[in-house]
Amino acid sequence: MFAVQIGPFSQRSEAEDLRAQMERKYGTAKLVFRDRDQTWRVLVGLQPTLESANALAMQLDKEAGPAFVVLIDSLE
Repeated sequence: MFAVQIGPFSQRSEAEDLRAQMERKYGTAKLVFRDRDQTWRVLVGLQPTLESANALAMQLDKEAGPAFVVLIDSLE
């Protein structure tokens, strides 16, 4: 499975606002905290193929800024 990452955000509240927006629009979105640089990122969607994830990334890039595809290791 693949998701699209948007962010980073230094404030959790900013990331949470965008996460809520993306969840309403795309059905699935979650926050991820990255210790290395102390930032929050939003993962949007659960796409079964790289092609569908790339299409979503292109759409989100226009809507929310820089976006790229990430591989989801597990469905926590």
